[in-house]
Amino acid sequence: MQGSLHCRLVFQAADGYVSPSIYAEKPKSGKVVPTWNYVAAQFFGTLKKVPDQNLLALLEPGFDQFELARDLTGG
Repeated sequence: MQGSLHCRLVFQAADGYVSPSIYAEKPKSGKVVPTWNYVAAQFFGTLKKVPDQNLLALLEPGFDQFELARDLTGG
């Protein structure tokens, strides 16, 4: 890859059916319908290639943080 590349990342998480029977309004009016709840996030940005020699320096702080938390919890 030469230079940079504009991109969009889409992350999807939990989703599920929502029955109209959970709404208190249903017995009163009957004016409810089923629906679907979902969680999603979109991120827009620019991708740039990180030189291999810089990659470890970029990732090490995260490794250190997660390993410390793991050590503290006995995980």
